[in-house]
Amino acid sequence: MLKTAKLVIPVVVAGLGILASSSLSYGSAKIAKETGVKPCTVCHTTMGKKDLNKAGECYKEKKDVKACSITPPAAK
Repeated sequence: MLKTAKLVIPVVVAGLGILASSSLSYGSAKIAKETGVKPCTVCHTTMGKKDLNKAGECYKEKKDVKACSITPPAAK
């Protein structure tokens, strides 16, 4: 029983840590649809990275594309 607990407890703690960190979201297709801003590099330093540039930091703070001088592409 003690040998099993020594193995199971660390595995459960590690699993919970991975689960908690993977549920955090920094950017998504939903945000791109809501704002009409594409590509991701308008707000992020590199595509696929969570690091934000100045426009991304502004949007994170104000949640308003127009207040951050981010212009969505014109509608076709």
